[in-house]
Amino acid sequence: FDRVGTFDESIKYAMDYELWLRLGRLAVPYQMDDYLAVFRRHAGSTTGANQLASFEDDYAVRMKFAGHSIWDRAYHRAHYWVRRRRLLRILELSGP
Repeated sequence: FDRVGTFDESIKYAMDYELWLRLGRLAVPYQMDDYLAVFRRHAGSTTGANQLASFEDDYAVRMKFAGHSIWDRAYHRAHYWVRRRRLLRILELSGP
């Protein structure tokens, strides 16, 4: 944490994702086959209750790390629009 810092508290939903991306700049991440934690989704969770805002936060973080290549940024932008459309459809079907 001395080299990358801690959570960026200005990011509401994707602060852990952003931290992992900063850590990933220091070394290639190692994938383990063991589970160390779980993530439980439910309507009362911050992410579950604010799915669109969480999605937008995730995209902002993604673009922060996407690099400067027009092709990389275009790929992430296109991926964003496909995923956003899918999420809006899901939210619309699930109702209020």
